[in-house]
Amino acid sequence: MIVWRQLVVNKDTNVSLLTQHYKCIIIGTYEPKEVVMGQYITTGELSSRIKYDARYIRNCLLDSVFIEGVHYIRPFGRRKILFIWEAIEGEMHKASNDEIPIIPLRAGGAIHG
Repeated sequence: MIVWRQLVVNKDTNVSLLTQHYKCIIIGTYEPKEVVMGQYITTGELSSRIKYDARYIRNCLLDSVFIEGVHYIRPFGRRKILFIWEAIEGEMHKASNDEIPIIPLRAGGAIHG
């Protein structure tokens, strides 16, 4: 007769002591996955990621390059600004791809220089 026991173990439990005490075999581990909908970062974190000063981001980039609702939000209608990193990263890649020089040709084609 085989009796199976199920142990619920959290992250901080010492598994080697459990196996000695219960004489069981640990088959696998379970770690819950984080649900990430969008990574919200503050102005200070954004300034360290894109290497611009936080004041420059607030004064120059906030309403000219970054659009509220697309690149940043004001949670609960307050003063605090949270930036959406994926949207900002996409905007930076899009802007760098737009800067590739294109030389128009007479026949209507173009050369990417």
